[in-house]
Amino acid sequence: MRFRRPRWLCGGSSTKSKARKRYLQTKVHKFKYGGPAVKGDCYPLFEDGRCYRVEVDKRKWFLYNDTLDMEMHIIFTFHKTTAVYKTAHGRTKVRTTPAGGTECTVVVYPLETLPYVKFAEKTQIMYSATRTSRGLDPNYIERINREAKAKCLSETQKVAGVAGVSHDEEELLYRCRKSNIPYVDMSFHPSQASLQRPHDKNSVANMTSITWRRPKDYIPAMAHKEIKLFRHGVDADDIEQGHLGDCWLMCSIAVVAESKTMVKDIFRHPVSRSKRLKEEQAGGYRVYLNKNGWFCNVIVDSYLPTYNGVVYFARSAGDPYELWVSLLEKAYAKIHGSYASIIGGNPLHALQDLTGFPVYAFTKTWRAAANEEEVASQFFKDLLRYRKSGYLISISTPGKDTSAYNVDSRTSNEASLEARYKAAGLNTGHSYSVLKVRQFLIPRVKLLKIRNPWGTGDEWTGAWGKNSDKWQKHLLVRRSCKPSKVSDGTFWMEWRDAVQFFEGGGVCMVKKSWFQYRFPGSFVGIIPPWCSGSNSRRGRRFSSPYPRKTAACGVPGTRRSCTRGCSSA
Repeated sequence: MRFRRPRWLCGGSSTKSKARKRYLQTKVHKFKYGGPAVKGDCYPLFEDGRCYRVEVDKRKWFLYNDTLDMEMHIIFTFHKTTAVYKTAHGRTKVRTTPAGGTECTVVVYPLETLPYVKFAEKTQIMYSATRTSRGLDPNYIERINREAKAKCLSETQKVAGVAGVSHDEEELLYRCRKSNIPYVDMSFHPSQASLQRPHDKNSVANMTSITWRRPKDYIPAMAHKEIKLFRHGVDADDIEQGHLGDCWLMCSIAVVAESKTMVKDIFRHPVSRSKRLKEEQAGGYRVYLNKNGWFCNVIVDSYLPTYNGVVYFARSAGDPYELWVSLLEKAYAKIHGSYASIIGGNPLHALQDLTGFPVYAFTKTWRAAANEEEVASQFFKDLLRYRKSGYLISISTPGKDTSAYNVDSRTSNEASLEARYKAAGLNTGHSYSVLKVRQFLIPRVKLLKIRNPWGTGDEWTGAWGKNSDKWQKHLLVRRSCKPSKVSDGTFWMEWRDAVQFFEGGGVCMVKKSWFQYRFPGSFVGIIPPWCSGSNSRRGRRFSSPYPRKTAACGVPGTRRSCTRGCSSA
């Protein structure tokens, strides 16, 4: 057996051997999912990452699994002169080899940072390593699913005992917090009924294999302190759709996420930040959504649908410790009755629900622009005006969403349509957001910057795409647009191509500096029950840095079912 020393002790190895093992000796600072729960020097055990050896004070080794669905089987065999010991709180199995060395074996599960071994002071560390990456063992999956179901049932029974005859969510959350009992939402219970109701038209894939877990159930204990509503701020790249056909909703969330304050306002507590943190410790979260013209305070628990221990639906891309994307999707599913009820929809409706501002569909004008140059020219000016005003723009491709998570067997498109869009790097039946609108005189070109809510993967392959030679030919346009080479879901597209590949969309008329005042009421025919006006005297001083404007919103129909737990924006 040939032993290898780490880089700081290694000597006499061949050049070929050094090249083959170089990745084992290269420090890493970036990870795909969160990173290890301890601080130290990190070295990959595979060329593509996946699992890392973390050195702490050069005397302790930890192993970190940077995957969501793989288990790592790691064996280090240390030379007989290396004084190595098993750690107190790890799962390492130690045995002595026939040559007198020490073999340390362990299985590291997803996201785990596991104590591995420790060394005596001033010992020389010489080792050989064997590592394999495998899919999760069925017995492991069965065990964690069984434990998750038992825990969910136990917590539900405790909350039912605290609730008594009360069905008020505010009161129940308060009682759970005071009794130190994890909150369980009894009106949107973590069960199959919340995934799909009998009368839902759409189906959730793999529904019988889904189990509900809190973040502390699927995140290893050493990383529990990293679990937060927001970890590294808010970014449109945070959103990963998951296995639910709600790209229309994810697109709208990505559009809103261009404004950090708009997303944080959705989660703002009506009393104080400190009370919000106390409720979060009890497993309760508040989400403000605008349904039927009225802002509703939607309370949800922290249980999320998981499949093989991984969050199954929407989640924060690359950061399993961040919760806001999953909880926003859950709150939206709750007000509609189930997750299945939000499969397929109009992104404009979602934008209105998330912001409370009016929306305008321009699909007819868009289709006319595809065939009439004069209409296209005028409509592009409208798009420029919309973006200058800060409005949110969403556009969609034709056809049906045929992604793997859509289990409706009737979902299909013509082969020619699928082939055309696949070759162009676009998805059929998919919603995209427009981030920027630009017009240039030299060359005479009109461009749109578009985002795919999936974040990475399919992107436009035509003119002005990531690999287009037009960026090299027109350096001034390149300098102005700053196209990204990274596969982040954003791409530039020429206007004349956009009207051919997208079939329509709409705009949400957001006014970030405006204050909203909403009054419940019902129309009698076309006559509102009241009217409102606002006068601002010249020279009047306000504490806000923005000019105050008032938008009076008439709400058609009564909202009695939504008044409890609702608040004005």
